[in-house]
Amino acid sequence: MLLFTHNDSDLTFGCSYKVMFSFFTSHLDKFRQSGELYSSDSEAKVNYFFVRDPYERVKSLFADKLRASVDRGHIQLCQQVMIEHFGFSNVEELKTISFDSFCAELPYFYKSDAHFYPQECGYNSRNIEQVIKMESNFSHLNELGLSGVDFQSKNHSSPSDIKGTLHYSPDSKLIIRTLYAYDFKLFEYAA
Repeated sequence: MLLFTHNDSDLTFGCSYKVMFSFFTSHLDKFRQSGELYSSDSEAKVNYFFVRDPYERVKSLFADKLRASVDRGHIQLCQQVMIEHFGFSNVEELKTISFDSFCAELPYFYKSDAHFYPQECGYNSRNIEQVIKMESNFSHLNELGLSGVDFQSKNHSSPSDIKGTLHYSPDSKLIIRTLYAYDFKLFEYAA
């Protein structure tokens, strides 16, 4: 879990990669990254923790890291993990992987980079005031009075035209349901 604290109010927001991360990093004039939690033993206080349907999160990850961002001129750590896993020599080769193949191989490297971690990593219900699902309307956060921050402008960083073409086969759905079983249960998403 990545933590971002609002500069003026000291409210702390938690998220995972592919769950509001781009929103917070695009507002670094208003928020500061205040830590990372990957152990539920932490006592860090989190006012709001954003989660996303695991199926949609994996689609978003694939659409962004294996399609849209491949041509951006730099290799991200999660892409390097996949390049090495698949035995590729460059980032462009990630475009050759199908969505089903990505899902089939994910169990072998999902613990290698935080982009792939389950959202429950670092989750401690004692320290989190409110869990907010990305699929919900969270305009009530605008009532917090955080100047210059509009939560309704949330940034889904993967192109929807790519995500819309991705469909789970029965096998790939089973893999995601198994890998992220606790996320489905803990955050009450339909598996």
